[in-house]
Amino acid sequence: MQPLIELLADARMQGRVLDTLPAGALPADEAQACDLQHALLARLGQGVGGWKVGAKAHDGPIAGAPLPADAVHHGAAVLPLHDGCVPGGRLLGLELELAFFFARDMGPGDESLADAEVLSAIDRMAASIEVVASRFAEGVVPPPLLAHADLMFHGALVVAEPVAFDRGRSLTDPVLSLSLDGRPLPGLPGHNPAGNPLRLLPWLVRHVARRGLRLPAGTVVTTGSYVGLVPVPAQGALVLGDIAGLPAVRLTLQG
Repeated sequence: MQPLIELLADARMQGRVLDTLPAGALPADEAQACDLQHALLARLGQGVGGWKVGAKAHDGPIAGAPLPADAVHHGAAVLPLHDGCVPGGRLLGLELELAFFFARDMGPGDESLADAEVLSAIDRMAASIEVVASRFAEGVVPPPLLAHADLMFHGALVVAEPVAFDRGRSLTDPVLSLSLDGRPLPGLPGHNPAGNPLRLLPWLVRHVARRGLRLPAGTVVTTGSYVGLVPVPAQGALVLGDIAGLPAVRLTLQG
């Protein structure tokens, strides 16, 4: 897998996109794809700055990926946009999400932690925007396990100021808005395909623990889009995401 790791890492570090799929070996299964995620971060010289986790249906399988520390931005962020690319690759779009933080470390020993215990450890939440990007040129579609290995199309994560986790609020259909250059976007779905995003967190804790990894207290975990994948104008935009009751998340894409 080393040639594949080098290829993906070079694309990220050099800010270029790949015109063809890799000719060599690809991950054979999900376990190998997860190994590649961490090997890629090591090759990039990056620690884990956060996690993304999601599902395509309320009862569908869950998947996750660690996020490079240099791609996680706390507070308002500015990212360059040039020829359709951001530092993480070819820009596919943006997602407005909810992120959560645990009050205690998670890791080995938590492989069988009950859902209720995982959820009781959440102490903060925040609005977030994931910048979705591909290391491949338009028209080159990586197979699912390759996309999984390549951090599930992650480009960057912008996290607003967190607040105390409100255990009484509904997370299935929050009131929200997303605007580009001050213009609110109409017709946003307003729901997470995973259903309640809290169902994703016990899976992640067990996944991390089974792999002998640690999820330190305060690590941000973002949990999938409430607005689908939103395209951005080629010249860039000021993006403002608001989820009722939370500080807004702000991203400037400079074209």
